[in-house]
Amino acid sequence: MQPIDRKSFFDIYRVAFGPLLQGQVTGIEKLLAALEADPHITDLRWAAYIMATVRHETANTWRPIHEYGTRAYFIKRYGSQTRVGKELGNDTPEEGADYAGRGLAQNTGESNYEMAEQALRKEYPEVVARFEARTGRKFDLTVGDQPNDQRDPDNMLDFEISYCTMSYAMRKGAYTGVGLPRYIDGERCDFLNSRRIINSMDCAQRIADAAMKLHLALKKAA
Repeated sequence: MQPIDRKSFFDIYRVAFGPLLQGQVTGIEKLLAALEADPHITDLRWAAYIMATVRHETANTWRPIHEYGTRAYFIKRYGSQTRVGKELGNDTPEEGADYAGRGLAQNTGESNYEMAEQALRKEYPEVVARFEARTGRKFDLTVGDQPNDQRDPDNMLDFEISYCTMSYAMRKGAYTGVGLPRYIDGERCDFLNSRRIINSMDCAQRIADAAMKLHLALKKAA
């Protein structure tokens, strides 16, 4: 993505969405830098929809977060005894909590953590190497495949790990089987149905409205 003038962008953003706390500014700046450095993001409409997704999925914090709720809540919602848990690849009730949503796009379920782990090792070996150098830990996102790895899904809270997972999954359709090219390509730009990339049509109109405003801000600041 082409460089974005930060002052222009934030001036337009505040008119469209209102004032920002410093933590939100820091998060947006970090996301803009990642989008500018991402060779796979060349369409400002893709960038706008990714940003709108992050705004929604992180509860407007603009940083990787753990889904809100207790362990008991996640077991009840995502455990293997539920339809959703089965669809997400969770094999036990406890995995509903182990693999609760985390990140910039709320990566959820054992299947998605396994997908992210494999994709990052294959597509982003340099990101994995930086993570290991930065943390002093072996990169892993799943539990049960090495000693003392119960907290490994929390590695999805690392910004670079989370960003690359989101970029890959949204472009390739790794979450739901459909990706950004299905809805935003050439003359076609369907921000509303782009929500199907992440989570059916949950809050689709709200996210589409935000994407339109963000696209305008990016265009004017590019």
